[in-house]
Amino acid sequence: MVKLNIDRIKEAEYVRHAFRVTVPVTVSYQETLDPTFWGHVASKLTVGDKIEIVPEDFSWYAEVIVRACSRVHAAVGAITFKEFHSKKENKPASADPDFSIDWKGPQRKYAVIRLADKEVIKDGFASREDGAAWLEENRVEVTA
Repeated sequence: MVKLNIDRIKEAEYVRHAFRVTVPVTVSYQETLDPTFWGHVASKLTVGDKIEIVPEDFSWYAEVIVRACSRVHAAVGAITFKEFHSKKENKPASADPDFSIDWKGPQRKYAVIRLADKEVIKDGFASREDGAAWLEENRVEVTA
C-alpha cells in the first residue's frame, strides 16, 4: 500500500487563496463559468484558488475552483451551485401594467416603481415577492 509523503500535506491557507465575488444581478451563473469572464482579474488568481460567487440580491450561491489561468483568462470548475429565489420571483417584472419591481442595488434592494412617472414608491425589499406582497396590500394608496 502506498502512503502519503509528509511534504504533500499542507494547510490550505498556505497553498491557495479563497475569494468572494459579488456580481451584478444581471450576471448569470453560467456566465461566470466562461474563462473570459475572469479576464480583468485573472492575474490575481492561481490554479487551485477557491472562489465563492453571489449576485447582489443573493438569489443564488456558487463555488468554483480555478483549474487553469493566464493573465487574460481563468478556467474554473464548478464545485456547487444553489438557487434561493422562489418560482414566483422569476415572473417578469412587466406582469403588472402600472408597476414594476426591480433590483436597485445592494443598498436599495428591490423597489416598487410606478411606471407612469418612474417614481420609486418604496424600496428595501429583500425579494421581488416581498415587494409584490407590499404592493397588493397598498395598491389603493399608491394609485390614488
